[in-house]
Amino acid sequence: MNIRRRAGLASLFALFLLVFPFSSLVQASNDYSVWVDPKNPLVYAGETCSFEITVTNEGDNIDNYTLEVSDNAGWSLELQENQGKDVNPGESWITTLSVTVPKETEVGFQNEVTIKAINSAGVEKNSVVMIGVLRGDVTNWGYVATGVGIVTAAIVIVLVLWKGGI
Repeated sequence: MNIRRRAGLASLFALFLLVFPFSSLVQASNDYSVWVDPKNPLVYAGETCSFEITVTNEGDNIDNYTLEVSDNAGWSLELQENQGKDVNPGESWITTLSVTVPKETEVGFQNEVTIKAINSAGVEKNSVVMIGVLRGDVTNWGYVATGVGIVTAAIVIVLVLWKGGI
């Protein structure tokens, strides 16, 4: 082999060694999963519920992820962090989503919350949770009416017993 050819092959080999280690950093795929827990919680109006969001890199390369959240009712949605950087193959990135249910929300109302994950290649995956509301604000008139009813029943019982009653 002549010297020029050896130098060309050596240069090509050196270039390969320089580029190859970094190629795994820029490759991304759709090999990842998004899991949200709990899936369908029941929450009291006026309270905040938390969800654990787990993004698992199921591919062969390091990847980065971004989360976006939205809902149908305009409730307060707060992500602990929305960027998962340099998640190694086989590893997971875990963050928390807090959702505040307004006090005036009616019993039985359900709100659909969508968690969208986007990897560095732009591949999107969605996970949806349904939040059900158990009851309204605890300071509503239902409790006052119950209290008035109990007091009235107690007065009637006392009057009946006092008058020589039953």
